[in-house]
Amino acid sequence: MIPDQCTSQLAFVSDKWEECFESIRSKWQEGYVISSAGFGDPYYFIVMDQGTGWGKQDILISKNFPQLEINDYWDRKLDMSHVFHDGKQWFVIFTANTAANGQEWQYKQSWEDIKRFIRTLWGQKRFVSAAYQYQGNYFMLMSGGPERKEKWLLNREIPDDVLSGDYMKELNMFISCITEVDGKIFTVFSGGTGISEQFVLKPSRIEDVAHILEENWLEDLFISDIAFVRNELYLVFSQFMSK
Repeated sequence: MIPDQCTSQLAFVSDKWEECFESIRSKWQEGYVISSAGFGDPYYFIVMDQGTGWGKQDILISKNFPQLEINDYWDRKLDMSHVFHDGKQWFVIFTANTAANGQEWQYKQSWEDIKRFIRTLWGQKRFVSAAYQYQGNYFMLMSGGPERKEKWLLNREIPDDVLSGDYMKELNMFISCITEVDGKIFTVFSGGTGISEQFVLKPSRIEDVAHILEENWLEDLFISDIAFVRNELYLVFSQFMSK
């Protein structure tokens, strides 16, 4: 799930979850929220934003996919916003005051079942909020809210016109979810977001990320999503209309 706006952003990378969580708790106190998160062996990558309008957050960590616990968080008015796995356990991030108006999810061993689920929920005016695959199991989250037209691509590599952003401009739809599916890149494009410009970068080294972030932040371009595909990092940079 991506926010519709952002006024300030920071990011941190670590090979130790404990270090990441310490930083997360500190930044929560300053009004930041997790806007994107993922893992590519051995690194956790966390992005946090201010000015999203989102509220309090909680992180559920579980060895097995936490099917039973999700309803407890929904009862507390917390929506699922991000899901990832670090090879040992699941991380599910819950967020208050998102644009979601009801959520449904599926966790299946069949990608065909997941595709049918997406198309069925599109017919009920729901949109893709999060997706993830781990060891042959596929997770898909759909949310209600402002009506959005969506489409997806599933490619071995991201096409050049998607990397540059030309595809999004022509389509007038922007990347709202990117993840790995069976070694390919599953990319969802949505209309009706708060995004006005977007492109995708693939850093050749994790050490280059800090410079890339600083360079784009100076241009009011923020990370709206990240993905590790075949353990390679992809960064989706967006400019929000409110800027």
